[in-house]
Amino acid sequence: MVEVLRRWLLHAFSNCHGPSEANYADGPYLYTAIVYHEIVSYEQEDGTREHIDSAPLALRVVLENWSDPPDYDVRPLVEKGKDSGLPAGAIGGPPLPFDAALVRPKYVSAYRLYGKQTDADAIKPDDAVFIKKLFAVDWANPDECEKYRTWVEAEVRILEKLAHTPHPNIVAFRGCVVEDGLIAGIALEACVNDLRGRLQDTTTPLDVDECLAQVTAALTHLHGLGYCHNDVKPENIMFRADDTAVLIDFDSCLPAEARLDAGKGTTPLWADPASKTSSVTNDWHALARLEQFVRDPTADEWGDDKVIYGRSGGRSGRSGGGGGGGGGGGGNSSGNNGSGSGSGGGKHTPASDRG
Repeated sequence: MVEVLRRWLLHAFSNCHGPSEANYADGPYLYTAIVYHEIVSYEQEDGTREHIDSAPLALRVVLENWSDPPDYDVRPLVEKGKDSGLPAGAIGGPPLPFDAALVRPKYVSAYRLYGKQTDADAIKPDDAVFIKKLFAVDWANPDECEKYRTWVEAEVRILEKLAHTPHPNIVAFRGCVVEDGLIAGIALEACVNDLRGRLQDTTTPLDVDECLAQVTAALTHLHGLGYCHNDVKPENIMFRADDTAVLIDFDSCLPAEARLDAGKGTTPLWADPASKTSSVTNDWHALARLEQFVRDPTADEWGDDKVIYGRSGGRSGRSGGGGGGGGGGGGNSSGNNGSGSGSGGGKHTPASDRG
């Protein structure tokens, strides 16, 4: 019996009819693409209840005065679509199975598989692991799906390379989570806090010099392999329980001199907006900005990103660019890596290249 429908991912960017696209939430009508799971609940022989997610389903609807609440109940929309007489996948029609291959790359044996011991240093049973789940930017747009799939594959590729040349200040890659032959998630060591959250802990002040030295060491190691991170920012610096700083989120990481638009791009405020290629200069520019931030995290120049002790700024806790458009792994103080699982998350490629 299907007891609950919960929103898996919701995107409200397909088509907009209103005064302007910028204020779509107040416009009269909006075509909206919804991807969700049905949760099937059943009772086992021992009396306990088991909950299993269905395969993703896709629904297209027209909503009036859309406001994108965080926990939108799709049940009335699903029932209305089933009674519409329209074909599955039509606007206002019933849902249809969502093809996960649109956004998930194929798993290849060259990448380690999470849950399968691959070497003597493989995962211990008690290792804390964070699963970076994969989402799409705009599942209805084939070009966007292909771009996102490319980002995921590129991140797995560099994480696999780093697993063979590990560094104590770079997040440990535990392997790919695979479903039906596709990469559905990335398993990483779990950390306890991101940089902004760590700065809010006034009971144990952060050793700023040590933190910066560790991030510098991680970047130097990466540069020695011929790669540049290209997205150094507070959300992409995590901390282990022993207060070691760890660099995360490698979906913008590219070989030196590669075009930035080959990856997920950089993030405004932390990046040089004039940069068009992957370079060590990008990383050192961002590190300099990061140093300014950790030495004065409450300064007004950080805008919504500034730290307000006792609570975070407007974007605190979002990790890895985590998921603009509803996805996002969001690192936080509860032990999650936020290596960006999700969509765009405010990252950008150079304006001249965006068209």
